[in-house]
Amino acid sequence: FIELVVLGTYHRVPELWASKHPVLIMAYLSQYFPSLAGWLLRKVGPKRARAMDPRAEGGDRGYSVSGLLSKGKQ
Repeated sequence: FIELVVLGTYHRVPELWASKHPVLIMAYLSQYFPSLAGWLLRKVGPKRARAMDPRAEGGDRGYSVSGLLSKGKQ
């Protein structure tokens, strides 16, 4: 992550979007497609919150797209 920021600064990039996946795609969707982002957050948001809970079965997988899209226990 820091390497991208340093490279962007070195090359004088006027705007740099760098973050972990899927935060960046959600920021992009929120900026350019707010209706789609809202729909997606309503579908995936609660599941992501449960996945981030380390006490839950399979918890702490909040950045795992495959874990969020699986049809396993909720």
